[in-house]
Amino acid sequence: MTGHRPHRPDWTCRACDHLWPCRPARAALLNGYPDREQLAADLTRLTGVAAADLGVQPPPTLYRLFVGWALDPDRACRICGKPGHDATPGLPPRLIPCDKMRDVMAH
Repeated sequence: MTGHRPHRPDWTCRACDHLWPCRPARAALLNGYPDREQLAADLTRLTGVAAADLGVQPPPTLYRLFVGWALDPDRACRICGKPGHDATPGLPPRLIPCDKMRDVMAH
């Protein structure tokens, strides 16, 4: 990924100092994965780590930065049907910015 790797605990790019994943990191990640679902699953694992490092509450604020961009843009959420997010396998429901999912989990 040519140096565009995250610097922890602030999650900035080591090469360009933008929030990670920066544009070059996103492009490299998209090109380096066989499919977007696997990429989203791997990025999902980093979301919780980044939330803890950054002290972000609630963690769904990191969803678009880490996972949302990697999803197929034509895909809709499996829970509410809206575009822009999805119930990605492996991502705890509390990290997904889906109001309907949070409502279901609360009951």
